[in-house]
Amino acid sequence: MWNLALDENHGPHAGGCGDCRGVVTIDSRTGAVTPNQEYYAFGHASRFVRPGAVRVGSSQIEGVSSVAFVNPDGQRVLVLYNERAEPAPLTVGEEGWRGETVLPARSAATYVWEAPAA
Repeated sequence: MWNLALDENHGPHAGGCGDCRGVVTIDSRTGAVTPNQEYYAFGHASRFVRPGAVRVGSSQIEGVSSVAFVNPDGQRVLVLYNERAEPAPLTVGEEGWRGETVLPARSAATYVWEAPAA
C-alpha cells in the first residue's frame, strides 16, 4: 500500500514487494483506472480520521481487521474490514459504551462515536 498507482504488472517498482497493489491500478494499454480495496480503505480512514488523530489500537481476529483512532476532539473512530466469506457478528465500542453489529462478508465499515461520559 505504499504505492498510489501501479500498472497491471504491479510496477514500476525499484525492488521490494513485487506483487503489491497500488491504491489504484492503471491499465498500461488503455489508461483505465481501477480502484483496489485499498482505495476504499483509505476512503474510510480519510473521511473520519482527522489530522492529529492518534491510533489507539489495531487487530486482526478471525479474518476481521480493525484499526481504532481518537480524533483531537475526543471522537472515537473504528475502521473494520471483513475479509471472510460470511458475515461477522461483532461488538464495537469501549468501556462505558458498546454496541452490537454484523459486518457483511467482504466489506468495510467505519464506526464513529463520542467519548463516553466520565
